[in-house]
Amino acid sequence: MATGLKGMNTEQGRKLATSCTSDAQQILTITKDLTRQLQETEWYGQDADTFRNSWTSQYTKALKQVATALEGASAHLKKEAAAQDQASGA
Repeated sequence: MATGLKGMNTEQGRKLATSCTSDAQQILTITKDLTRQLQETEWYGQDADTFRNSWTSQYTKALKQVATALEGASAHLKKEAAAQDQASGA
């Protein structure tokens, strides 16, 4: 962190925004892959049903919320970078 700097290094901010978007997409892809693997897993009985219900209602929901939060962070970072560019006359 540079001393005396106020505001955002917009190049770094945009790079972080890109990482947030990319990571959000990775989370969604992983969630889909795990869901597919769970569907293909031979597992029967009450424990299987309970886990599958938890996966659908709880775990995938939480993962999607993380992805959505990362997308929101990305949008926020892009907005802040644009505002910094405008304030700096860049």
